[in-house]
Amino acid sequence: MAADVLGVVTCIAKHLEMPYFCCECKRYFSVKIGTVTEHSKISCQKWAVAIYLLATRPTEISNVQLGRELGIKQISAWLLLYNIRVVAYHCGA
Repeated sequence: MAADVLGVVTCIAKHLEMPYFCCECKRYFSVKIGTVTEHSKISCQKWAVAIYLLATRPTEISNVQLGRELGIKQISAWLLLYNIRVVAYHCGA
């Protein structure tokens, strides 16, 4: 926060991680809030590709193969697959 010439406090942060602003509670938020991707540094695009690959392939995809296809580490791919499977299980898929 910084004060301008008139003493009005303005926010100088860019809020790139949280691009949306709620007028009611006066907080910034992102589209990831309340989803399986909320605490993930993996992009939403990579999550969407992973879900698509899981849904359309007739056989299971390994975390090593998914990591190669998405360009992420094997452990990140394992966690991504694990989280998708947990959500699918709880949704009854």
